Amino acid sequence: MLIYAFVGFEVAVVLGGETRDPQRSMPFALLTAVLVVALLYILIQVVSIGTLPGLASSERPLADAAAGFMGRFGAAFITLGALISILGNLNVGLLGGTRLLFAISEQRDLPSVLSATSERFKTPHISILLTAAVTLVLTLQSSFLTALAIATITRLLVYATTCFALPVFRKRGGAVPEAKFLAPLGVVASVLSIGLIVWLLAQVDIAKEGFRILIAALVGLAIYGTFKILANRSKTAT
Repeated sequence: MLIYAFVGFEVAVVLGGETRDPQRSMPFALLTAVLVVALLYILIQVVSIGTLPGLASSERPLADAAAGFMGRFGAAFITLGALISILGNLNVGLLGGTRLLFAISEQRDLPSVLSATSERFKTPHISILLTAAVTLVLTLQSSFLTALAIATITRLLVYATTCFALPVFRKRGGAVPEAKFLAPLGVVASVLSIGLIVWLLAQVDIAKEGFRILIAALVGLAIYGTFKILANRSKTAT
């Protein structure tokens, strides 16, 4: 569950194609954001430990710590900050998820309707509506902790595939366009990350979260396979 507090940065690269000079700006933005968030988390932890003796037993540690040295205003301020943070998290999730459908459709791996854009807002409105509808159904059918665990596990799987891909692409070379940023000790970081991810996934309750993720993966593969078969038949017919 703790990992959920550190994920989400990967969504920035989903929107890389909509940014100016993403090969230069995205690495700088990602590294800067991670460093700022890490520093902020450390400072929050230091303040919380120093102001709330019973931090480990508190169900609302930040609110209780703020209430300890700022009174009711502090607790209300932290609660408001949490609501803003949750709203931002949901906005990023919806934004990134819809762009994934858009990109897959644009590559002709899903129906073209998902890559349709609004004439007024220039956004993939069909993908947005579909993502919002599926998210609503899944939210009503599960608890917050279950949804949180599933979101974290799926992200770890994405991280693992990325870590596996990095040394392969570096060895292959000849990327087009040419990479303008190479992370120092990237292969070492990938190997260490894969080891950590494997250890974390070993702690997963397969009967609960693992089974649901497997079902979602099978549904996704069925949709993808069905569309590819229909697309191939259409090409053959023409």
